[in-house]
Amino acid sequence: MKLWYLVLIGCFPLYGFSQQDSVVQPVQTVPYVDLSRFSGKWYEIARLRKPWERECALNTTVTYTVESADTLQVYTECQQTIGFGRLEKVNGTALILDQITQAKWKVTFPPVPFIEWIFSGEYWVIQLADDYTYTVLCDPSHSHLWILSRTPTIPEDTYQVILDKAALQLPDINVLNILRTEHKAIQTNN
Repeated sequence: MKLWYLVLIGCFPLYGFSQQDSVVQPVQTVPYVDLSRFSGKWYEIARLRKPWERECALNTTVTYTVESADTLQVYTECQQTIGFGRLEKVNGTALILDQITQAKWKVTFPPVPFIEWIFSGEYWVIQLADDYTYTVLCDPSHSHLWILSRTPTIPEDTYQVILDKAALQLPDINVLNILRTEHKAIQTNN
């Protein structure tokens, strides 16, 4: 009986450490996003793999358009990687949460045929090239991550620098779970 108590008491420190490690650390955003420069078409280079997004890993793009001082329109499209490569499109809205940095947004997408619920979440810009050629967005809980570029591909050394920096910014993210997005011409049957 005493051995059981000793084992139980001995586990409390381990429990405390595991709980402490599971606390999500705050993410540092970029100091400022010029929304007019950020506007336009971006190609998804990679993202943190999510089971419900596995069908949409081909030709994924997102286009941001300034609607007002605190709102962006978000237009996303991708081609399904299974079936006949159907093009999926969805329009959303990004409300700028931090007017000083303009790097924290609340994005809302209405229900669409392939997703039957309203998706709403915070997107934070955590990396942005000085020339606005690439960017990295994540959510505050570190459960989503997107690497975007103005072109369908980026040099491998640039990609590695982005991943290395993301690993430092979000130490709880497994970079091996990042899915590279393909961009190529395919036949569609819409």
